Amino acid sequence: MSLVARRARSAAFGLVVVLCACAASPLRRQALQGDVAGALRTYRTTSRDRGSSDADQLAIIALAVLERDAGSRDARIQRAALSSLRSLGQRGRDPLARLAEREGLLGDRAAAALYEVDGRDGEPPARLIEASRSTEPERRIAGLAADEGRGNVLGLIGALESSSVELRRAAAQRLNRRRGERAVIERLAQCVREDSDDSVRAACVLALGAHGQTAFDAILPAREDRVAFVRMMAVSALVSANSDRARTELAPLLRQPPNALSIEFARALSARGDDAASNYIFDALAGADASLRAQAAVAATGLAERNEARLLPFLEDGDVEVRLRVAGALGRAGRRRSEAVAALRPLAASPDPMLAIRALLVLSECDDAAAAAPVRRALVTAAPAIRRLAVIAWSHLAGATGEVDPLADLLLDSDAMVRVMAAGEIVRIASR
Repeated sequence: MSLVARRARSAAFGLVVVLCACAASPLRRQALQGDVAGALRTYRTTSRDRGSSDADQLAIIALAVLERDAGSRDARIQRAALSSLRSLGQRGRDPLARLAEREGLLGDRAAAALYEVDGRDGEPPARLIEASRSTEPERRIAGLAADEGRGNVLGLIGALESSSVELRRAAAQRLNRRRGERAVIERLAQCVREDSDDSVRAACVLALGAHGQTAFDAILPAREDRVAFVRMMAVSALVSANSDRARTELAPLLRQPPNALSIEFARALSARGDDAASNYIFDALAGADASLRAQAAVAATGLAERNEARLLPFLEDGDVEVRLRVAGALGRAGRRRSEAVAALRPLAASPDPMLAIRALLVLSECDDAAAAAPVRRALVTAAPAIRRLAVIAWSHLAGATGEVDPLADLLLDSDAMVRVMAAGEIVRIASR
């Protein structure tokens, strides 16, 4: 489509939005026109008159916030808002359809997100096919959706040769769905050996793990990668590819004193019911190294249902990181929830605000009603990082009640990431 035609189409679509807004309810009209403050005032008036909140009405405003922030010139904010809209599925479809009519990279990204929401069903839109042939890396990333939708494996493989780290990484992430194809495995294996960027090599390793046992040998060289987190991903990917073979070939790891690599290997095996690996994790958890104990506590979260009695003593551990993670694992497992909640409440009262909100987040996952008041206070704290976690905690606490009003003011938050997170959680609560 030509630039002139695209501009004309965008202008026409904008007119449709305005006309729809004029015919809509006052709240919807204000939201579509970008008057978030006015829409919130209308919402509060109608909620007061009705005597209750209305998650669906607040979700209208939330979707408008996401649509507006998706148009931000800040790429980080734009990507976060588009990602949130895509994650909302059909609830995010209308805003994405409007954004897909916009010019430039925003329109390309929105069109790609919309195509994903629709399950990559049918022929990709023309602008995505055009983007898949672009020499501009950012447009090409959006066009990868078209390559995947059309089964253009050569296009995806070709993107691994780009000078753009972001494009190579995005292509690797999509190639994890082309299971068992020899050409894909060979190209990913080459990137594991040769790519200069750590994150691209890691993405290729994870993609190979998804290809199953045919990719096992291609992953092996990554065990010697110069970067620790790539090596850790390699042992996990080897277990994903073929757990029996990994158990045999990497067995020496579990005969070593606990270290970051061996604990990750044990975590991957224990998730598949390996008792020896589970015992190794508990040995690491009882060790002296604080960083390894914290990693082992994370690994132990997948063992809670089968090892409740072994985990219970760690609820009184002197290391708060261990205590927090073990309490979270037991609380989510369910049967020892009361003991976990009792261990978490003192952490939630900590003078360290980050530790407190992390404990409150776990308590919210445990449906602890006593967490509601401190989470409400955290929603209005000065630190954006605390508010972001509080948004997630409140979404858990809302549960089946659909109580969204504590998140309403955050749709005007000065921190864009807080706004985007609050908007997304409001729509999710409304969708329950």
